[in-house]
Amino acid sequence: MHSIVSLLSKRSINRIINTMKDIQQLTAILERDGNGYVALCPKLDIASQGDSVEEARLNLMVAGEIFFECASDSEIQQRLNFR
Repeated sequence: MHSIVSLLSKRSINRIINTMKDIQQLTAILERDGNGYVALCPKLDIASQGDSVEEARLNLMVAGEIFFECASDSEIQQRLNFR
C-alpha cells in the first residue's frame, strides 16, 4: 500500500512545500453529526467526514492533499489570501 504522499506528483509536492513555507498551520473544526463526525478546514473551504474524530481528521488531511494536487496556483493563493 502506498501513502498519499508517495502518490503525489513531484510538482504537487513542490507546491505543497512552497505553500507550507508561508503557512505553518491550518485550523480544522470537527463536529459530531448524527452517528459520525464532520471535519472542516475554513481557510481552504474543504470538508470531510468519518465515523470517528480521528477518521474525520485523517479524511480532511487527504482532502487537503487532493486540493493541493488539483487546484491551480491562483486558486491556492486566493484561498490562502496570499498577496
